[in-house]
Amino acid sequence: MTPEKIHEAARARLLDAQDIGELESNWELAYGYYKGERPLPADAYTSESISTDVSDVIEWMLPSVIKPLVESPDVVRFDPVNPEDIEQAALESDYVHHTFLKKCDGFTKLYVHIKDALLLKNSVWCAYWDESKRHRKESYESLNEYELAELLSPPDGSEVRILESKSREEPIFDIQTQGVLQGQEGQEAPTITLYDVTIRRVWNNGRPVVENCRMEDFRVNRDHSDINLEEARFISFKVRKTRSELRALGYDEAKIEEIKELTQDDSSVAWDRDTSGQAGGDLNPTEDSSQDVFPIQRCYMRFDADEDGLDEQYHIVLGGDDGEVLLDWYECEENPFAASTPFIMGHQFYGQSIYDKLKSIADAKTKALRMLEDNLDLQNDPRKMALRGACNLDDLFSAKVGGVWRVDQPDAVQLVPAPMIQQSAQQLLDYYDKKRSERAGMDPNAQGITQKMPEESMNTAVERVLSMKEEMVGGIIRVFCETGIKQLFLKLRAILMRHQNKAETVQLRNKWVEINPGNWTERTNTTIVVGLGTGDRNKKAVGLREIYAYQKELAAGGFMGPLVSSERISHTLKELIRVQGLGDPDDFLLDPAQLTKENPAQISPRGQEAIRAMQQQQQQAEQAAQMEKAKAEAQQQAQMALVQVQVEMENIKAQAKLMEAQIRKQTADEDRMAEMMQAMKELEFKYSELAATVSTEQAKIAERTIIHNFKH
Repeated sequence: MTPEKIHEAARARLLDAQDIGELESNWELAYGYYKGERPLPADAYTSESISTDVSDVIEWMLPSVIKPLVESPDVVRFDPVNPEDIEQAALESDYVHHTFLKKCDGFTKLYVHIKDALLLKNSVWCAYWDESKRHRKESYESLNEYELAELLSPPDGSEVRILESKSREEPIFDIQTQGVLQGQEGQEAPTITLYDVTIRRVWNNGRPVVENCRMEDFRVNRDHSDINLEEARFISFKVRKTRSELRALGYDEAKIEEIKELTQDDSSVAWDRDTSGQAGGDLNPTEDSSQDVFPIQRCYMRFDADEDGLDEQYHIVLGGDDGEVLLDWYECEENPFAASTPFIMGHQFYGQSIYDKLKSIADAKTKALRMLEDNLDLQNDPRKMALRGACNLDDLFSAKVGGVWRVDQPDAVQLVPAPMIQQSAQQLLDYYDKKRSERAGMDPNAQGITQKMPEESMNTAVERVLSMKEEMVGGIIRVFCETGIKQLFLKLRAILMRHQNKAETVQLRNKWVEINPGNWTERTNTTIVVGLGTGDRNKKAVGLREIYAYQKELAAGGFMGPLVSSERISHTLKELIRVQGLGDPDDFLLDPAQLTKENPAQISPRGQEAIRAMQQQQQQAEQAAQMEKAKAEAQQQAQMALVQVQVEMENIKAQAKLMEAQIRKQTADEDRMAEMMQAMKELEFKYSELAATVSTEQAKIAERTIIHNFKH
């Protein structure tokens, strides 16, 4: 098939899909009701009050829907294909979730996606790998030839363009003499060539991107009857690109010139959405032609281009609102879109929005509010019946608070009383609030519960009503997960597999791991783990605590094995941690099944880490016990040695006293005296040795204590 035929086929599909007049009117009104600008007053003499139920319910619902989708990384899990694939599947799920939140501004994209769907029936994501080029201007001074060559040949493969270059000769600096290097006799001093350059570095962006599609710019073939866009025969998404961006994407300059420039936003829906008052301004108020804006249609179409009887998926890029210029076309694996809706309509792509469900209620409440305000105005300033010719009519038409009416007789002017409708109007407004809660599942209070269920207690009634409302919101959350979020994560995973071939080290669940999506295998099955509402979360937490209490009683009663096990108790505690939103249960509990495996090589990395930590703690405890035992034995031995020394010292003292008495009795015998004195000296010397021994033992005890304290 020739490019002309491809262009003709794609443009025919585009023009056919662009006829969505009723949808655009619905979106315009939805934005008007959300901003409190619709419906308009009936005439100039009535109240201008407007019910903001559409905006109120959407803002009430947003936190309830978004919170369970972002507080846990387990919303969408990729299923393993065999028992050995469990750890790898969990790792891939964590990395895709990490990519969405950290690299694709996930929270903001999710917030806009949910809000668009609640207000505009549907919302659409577009996920793709950004291959556009980025550039940066850089300046360098005093580069030698080797540094310049290294600068012009960067290892990352980026392109370097020289914008300015200057060279100069400078003498060589001598490090030894700390001066200029001198030439030999009769020769000039050597010099070196230095360069001052200004370059522009250009590199491929190479990153995953998730965009929120403006619904007025998104088109799908008329007969598509499923919220899943995988089998759609034609999809187009209009984007606005500057001339510079189109050049960076490599499109031919001559074809860019054929596209009609977009000077203002041509969407009436965008004008209704605008709250800044700046809609309709010139998209390029400057003289810089690189910032001229052009409408580009990114079309994805299934057709048989090679005429083999089987259709293929093609990406066709058309320029202009109606696709007048064919810029590019090529076969692709799949379309990049994922759609969601809060209320699925069978056999239709477009579902229903909060606006669709609450428009009639908002209109009725607006009417009731205006009636109530008009009635209050009539209570304060009622209508008047005047007798013609008996009063001054100008005074009545220009009446002021506390003003004067000029009359010719007392009964010339009479007030016409207005009935008070405050009670009836309030009952009517309460009825509409009840209907709003039933349709949308959101209500800031639980008024009227006792009237609805008078036979039940207040606590039970409140719990039942809130549970029903949370079930409705929980159903909306489930629909979002099963439609747009699941499809987006599958597309992100496929994009990473095709384009990210380099390993990356990231922190997932408090652990650093190396990820290389280029080595992943195909997966198609997923498991949705939807977060619970506050009421359901509390009820489930209470139930898990009761189960844990029963398990402990059974374990204490000797039923560990027949009825309960460590794995079952661990599972209960992990579920309790998940329900209470405390994070990853593996951060708090070890897995008993992993710890009891005989082959450590088959244990998961997280289990091996837990085993190593436990073994290290056990070794430290054993070493501490051995050191305490050695310390106690050393202290006991030192005490026994000290007691023996003390006993010997007492014996020596006793012998010394006895010899001193004998010396006093035998003072006449000098020889005996000399012998006794010699014996005394020997005893004193022995006493000194024993005293030194005692000091040594005490020093050893002190030394062991110091060493023990230092080790701990």
